[in-house]
Amino acid sequence: MKISDIINDFKTYRIDISTKTNANYKVDININKDSSWQGSINKMSWLNENERIGIYIQNNIHSEQLVINCTDKCELKIDILSIDKRNSENTRIPIWLDYYSLKINNEEKLNRLTEVNHDLVKSFYVNYIDRPIIIEFKTRFHQYKYEDLINILQKLYNVQENNIYNSIYNHIFIKKRLAICLFGHLRTFEKTYINFYKHIVNTNIADGYDVDIFIHTWNKMSADYGAWYYKKHNFNSKLNEIDVDISIINKVNEIYKPKEFLIETLPEQTHGQHISREKVLQLANNYSNKNNIVYDCIMFTRFDLLFSTNLNIDTYFNLYKMNKSKILNLEIDDTYFFTSSNIFKRMPVADPRYVNECDLLNFHLSHVLSNLKFVVLNNKNIPIDYQINKDFIILRDQDQT
Repeated sequence: MKISDIINDFKTYRIDISTKTNANYKVDININKDSSWQGSINKMSWLNENERIGIYIQNNIHSEQLVINCTDKCELKIDILSIDKRNSENTRIPIWLDYYSLKINNEEKLNRLTEVNHDLVKSFYVNYIDRPIIIEFKTRFHQYKYEDLINILQKLYNVQENNIYNSIYNHIFIKKRLAICLFGHLRTFEKTYINFYKHIVNTNIADGYDVDIFIHTWNKMSADYGAWYYKKHNFNSKLNEIDVDISIINKVNEIYKPKEFLIETLPEQTHGQHISREKVLQLANNYSNKNNIVYDCIMFTRFDLLFSTNLNIDTYFNLYKMNKSKILNLEIDDTYFFTSSNIFKRMPVADPRYVNECDLLNFHLSHVLSNLKFVVLNNKNIPIDYQINKDFIILRDQDQT
């Protein structure tokens, strides 16, 4: 078997469309297609047509729009899965496929990476009335461990050669992507950026991540309104009077090389933290959509944190991996945040709805950025052993390094 044929199998999506169980619909289901379409459409011959009918659609491309028509009103079940592949003994060997975007009639149905195979299916239900149903989706190669991929190639395709293993693995492997969103006032960035790169950026690059940086900031180097120390301490009094001019902007671009950079004027008597966080997320979201990029992780942090300890994000993700070797019998999705903390230092409780200092640094699994908002009062915060005054400090204007 050709290597290209094997790779196509790993790329091939499957969509099953059928009438609802026991509905006894007398309809036909079909899709609109033009002469250039290379996929296949087959009837679900295993269904009892007196109760249900259905078709399954396959194609070896990563992005598709399907237009579904029926001859009468009905409720449809739409399954996303991967192809049915069996070895010489007719034993099904699961091939995984990752769906990271799915819309049905322009309604978002998936907002995170979803791993499926032929037996592990994700289902959706939709009513067909009098207009076509439009299904739009994007997939990517499943990111196998090298040893798992070899096991499939041996069992399914009887491949034994190392050079073929390596060729297929290198073709389907996608580098992990980390989006770092820097938000808020620039403050002491010139004193902190070296440690930021050493302990955050380069540490995760070494773990296999491509890192993209996004920046939203304000036109003043600092402002105190709304901060807990407002009118109590003059932490950044000198910086409050400094405008972010073109020379500072050039320096920021040179240091961070952001994919997107937005600077705005903060209205007087406005606390800009959450505004800036949402703005930088919007920058990352727009960049992701425009360039068809899927980020595996998004991190939010500030310019004025002086890091002193390496932060390897995979240390925390790996605890929750959905495989036999996982340490915790728990699962997470991208509604959970791993956060920095100051547990039991300023408060006598560790309440996951408000982790003290969780807003300084936090990160989470995310494969779709849209409609995502960070909420401090969130019972899905997971504090990690990365703490203020142990692994990093807030470097104030008057502090010395």
